[in-house]
Amino acid sequence: MEVLGIFFVEVIMLFFLSQSLTRALSSWFYYLFKNHAIVIHLMSILFLPGVILHELSHLLTASIFFVPTGEIEFLPEIRGNEVKMGSVTIASTDPLRRFIIGVAPLFGGLSILFLLFWFFLPTLTPFSWQTAVLLYAVFEISNTMFSSRKDMEGAIGLLIVGAVFVAILLFLRVDLWGILNTWIENIFVYSLFVAMSWCLGIALGLDIVILLLTKGILRLHKLG
Repeated sequence: MEVLGIFFVEVIMLFFLSQSLTRALSSWFYYLFKNHAIVIHLMSILFLPGVILHELSHLLTASIFFVPTGEIEFLPEIRGNEVKMGSVTIASTDPLRRFIIGVAPLFGGLSILFLLFWFFLPTLTPFSWQTAVLLYAVFEISNTMFSSRKDMEGAIGLLIVGAVFVAILLFLRVDLWGILNTWIENIFVYSLFVAMSWCLGIALGLDIVILLLTKGILRLHKLG
């Protein structure tokens, strides 16, 4: 069970850290150029591969569940004081499919990270193109795979239904903890969560380094 706890803690930490990193990079770009439009376009270029993957995850998942989709955008759109990095139009559907489509970038991003580590790990050396590609992919995916507030529409209702369902099972004395333990102790599932925890740990380390460097540079400029 410990590996499952570590995995979820890392996901939560990465969610908040990615937001801090985005703000720090935006502040650094604004300090350099003093122009909001330039900052928006630089951020969009920096995160474009991740945004493409994010929106395609929504699109592909919606198609799998037979939910109609419309226009897809990968370039930023300024709406008042907010910036929308990308979007895909998805038709109204039931809460379950809407929730799955909304969280698709998270599971898609984690799956791609796992595949990249599995593919590149045997050939990694400290200074190689494989290491550079892997670190760039980790940076892109880990900072763009989280769902927005719009993506999570309907999630609260679904979570309430899920909580009621779990409460009923507990009332019926179903050993949910034992079932979860048995599932996690499966060698394949356990190995998968261990591998994903390592992937997320590297993503966290990379974000922390970039965040500290960015904030350090900003602080030195202000002191100077």
